[in-house]
Amino acid sequence: LRFALMPVIGPGYQYVTVFPGIIIVAMFCGRGPTILYSVLAGGLATYYFSQVLDISAVLVTFIVIFTGFLSGELAQRLHNALAQARERSDKLYESELFHRQTLESIPGMVFTTRPDGYCDYQSSQWVEYTGVPMSEMVGDGWNKLLHPDDRPRAFEAWRAAVEERGPYDLEYRVRRHDGVYEW
Repeated sequence: LRFALMPVIGPGYQYVTVFPGIIIVAMFCGRGPTILYSVLAGGLATYYFSQVLDISAVLVTFIVIFTGFLSGELAQRLHNALAQARERSDKLYESELFHRQTLESIPGMVFTTRPDGYCDYQSSQWVEYTGVPMSEMVGDGWNKLLHPDDRPRAFEAWRAAVEERGPYDLEYRVRRHDGVYEW
């Protein structure tokens, strides 16, 4: 590649094609091959393209090798970080899938909310019982299913449970799919 680019880049830039090669090898091959490539490419570039083997040629060769070492190390760290992130993501997905399957398999009606009261999940039994699509209950839409007389008491119990990080155990009436409220 260096010989092919010689008419364009001239004789003064001996290492111009070595650095992109280092980056490419680092991205696809990792630390070891990158260091090997930088030693070979830096040495060969110095041998073929330096008119005189002086301290500056040796220094530039060292810079090429050091760049290869750093690039390989960074590429290896990036690869390891991505692998760890992928593993954490897979575990999180499996955990969420397990919990959703568990909630769907119990015979009762289940919905969950975040500590701020935002409803983030309703079981299919809950949706079937209320007749309200899941999309309408996300957020605070589930509150509209409570009997109007029970809403203040339910809200107060909910607020106290959130503030005190205590249990939320309360009976209230919920509107069925046919409009009838049941405890």
